[in-house]
Amino acid sequence: MPGDPPITVLMTVYNGLPYLEEAIDSILAQTFRGFEFLIVDDASTDASRELIASYRDGRIHLIANDQNVGQTRSLNRGLELARGEFVARLDHDDRAHPERLERQYAFLTAKPDVAIAGTASRVIDEKGLVIGKRPFFGSPTVILWTMLFECVLTHSSTMFRRSLIWNEFGGYDDGVRFAEDFDLWSRVAAQHRLANMPDVLTDSRYLESSKSRKHLQEMYDQTNQTILANVSRFLNMEEIPASWRRFLVAQNIYLAEPGTRATELSGALEEIKSVFVDRYPEVASEPEFKVHLAPLYWQIANLCPRDRVGSMKAWNRSRALDAAIGTPANFARLWALWLGGAEARCLYRRFCRTPATGGS
Repeated sequence: MPGDPPITVLMTVYNGLPYLEEAIDSILAQTFRGFEFLIVDDASTDASRELIASYRDGRIHLIANDQNVGQTRSLNRGLELARGEFVARLDHDDRAHPERLERQYAFLTAKPDVAIAGTASRVIDEKGLVIGKRPFFGSPTVILWTMLFECVLTHSSTMFRRSLIWNEFGGYDDGVRFAEDFDLWSRVAAQHRLANMPDVLTDSRYLESSKSRKHLQEMYDQTNQTILANVSRFLNMEEIPASWRRFLVAQNIYLAEPGTRATELSGALEEIKSVFVDRYPEVASEPEFKVHLAPLYWQIANLCPRDRVGSMKAWNRSRALDAAIGTPANFARLWALWLGGAEARCLYRRFCRTPATGGS
């Protein structure tokens, strides 16, 4: 309709305090001014709805759910009501840098073949202090490769074409409660180009209490389904070899089946890489391809420490691809795993955290 804003910023909220105000303010401070801001409150039980209603900015439109329906259905309600040609996502505990909308809008306007664009993103803690950064891959073909293993588009950093996402794909899948973004991006990537901008334009907050950490098993189950579906989608495979399945699931949940050998997982990775390069030969010359491969071999070395020969070979392969992996600390950790096995890894995961890793 005439007068529709070019951008809709879409945020869903459920008990968003104490970070909600900072997230809203980061959008209102954008250098790009012509947007509508849809905030779907999913029946919060704290004062989130009252905080949203207290703003006197005409661009903010509060959509109040009568009952809690979850983030996925709330996102779809917002998509259905959105008037913008482009939709920019932001979670209620994250924040956008001032030039985010301006730069993403210019990027997507200049690249009509790109359906979804993410950005580089920093990781912040509960106090808003920067504690890391998200893995970044910008090449569309490398993004396709990474989606065989993980999601590398940070949900809160994405801007996408509303008509394509809503009219062609029906938005998010209501049946996916966790990693709903990974599922949607994957369905879109099978037919359209995805991109990541190198600009750091968003901050993603790491919280121990986030919903994905409370429901890890369900999140793993749903991401595993998407990963395996992507192998079929992107490699045109009707059946996935059992060794591939074991590797893909193990690298996702960071836990290998008992008795699994590093040699087997390395072989599965080599086969997946070979099939992908045959189908997308241009990826072989992409520097980012090696950057993503290196931690996969490093992970294999960690997953199967009892297969010490296979683990050592995977370790050497990862260092050959990325010398930065060969730090004394990493080698000491691997020695501890070789000596202590799964017990050492459980202790490491219990007392150490790596919030800078992960895609969404």
